[in-house]
Amino acid sequence: MIIRPLASHEITIFAQVCGSNTHAQDVEHYLQQMLQQGSIRLEWCFVAEEAEQIIGTLAYWALPTTGKPTDVVLLTVPWERADFLSVGTQLLKDTLQKTRQTYPIEKIGHVLDQPPMKPQWQFFSEQRLALLQHVGFQIVRNALRFEWKAERQPQGIGATTVPQRLVFRSLYELDADTFIAAIEQVSAQTFDQWTQQDQELYGPKQQARDLFEDLQRMEYDPAWWQLAYTPQNELVGLVMPTKNPSMAVIGYIGIVPGFRGKGYVNDLLASGTANLYHAGFTTIRADTDVSNFPMANAFRRAGYHQFATRYDLQLPLKSL
Repeated sequence: MIIRPLASHEITIFAQVCGSNTHAQDVEHYLQQMLQQGSIRLEWCFVAEEAEQIIGTLAYWALPTTGKPTDVVLLTVPWERADFLSVGTQLLKDTLQKTRQTYPIEKIGHVLDQPPMKPQWQFFSEQRLALLQHVGFQIVRNALRFEWKAERQPQGIGATTVPQRLVFRSLYELDADTFIAAIEQVSAQTFDQWTQQDQELYGPKQQARDLFEDLQRMEYDPAWWQLAYTPQNELVGLVMPTKNPSMAVIGYIGIVPGFRGKGYVNDLLASGTANLYHAGFTTIRADTDVSNFPMANAFRRAGYHQFATRYDLQLPLKSL
């Protein structure tokens, strides 16, 4: 078996293998879109070839401003073959080794969504998870995925009516350090497994700063990012909507522990949704940890519906 970079004239073949013909058009559209935006580069795309036939695919992905791969996408191997583990292991390890020779990366991520859906169509979820864990990927978060669509809402807007009991101040009015301090406050006693892990590894202050910088790498309007205060100027929470390369999302939302259980999350979510809707986005997505029942219920109250579950996985490259 040969592991090699993808040639520019092979994009359609890559999509046919990855999308199993039935979904090849979705895969090719996604790959072309990501190539155009800079989230995927041609030299980050690889194939596994056997007897001059492509049997496996893999691409590395990053936010366009990051400049180095952060995640594995469009992964497929012959899942129904008995040797899928060895094929997949060689594909992942060989390409990771090549990538690390060029970029100083310490970890790589991957998301596994169920049920299978566009654009990646991740069928054979059990085999996928077995391969990823065999290589050393660890599940860092088990999340519920929610989606808000304007056409599903009463009178077309639904959750975009914002209550007036809080005072909202945007990033236009406040500086980055104020936002980072607020992230640290709302992340205290969090239900989010990934945030807990990062706090343990790096400390609450650094976790908050890293999260702020990660969200800054996405597209956003500073007016969308808001801290919410009581009329007495007490910080209640924050909401930070963004647009990733594919979709508008509620990037981060949280309530200061002392104000939880009072319904303020509804106000923050309504404001974040309204800002994205009035910016022209009629579909908005958001994820929350499976253990974060209050947040999941808030999404449902705001007209979001759960459409999938997601495993966020991460591979520390020092383990290879």
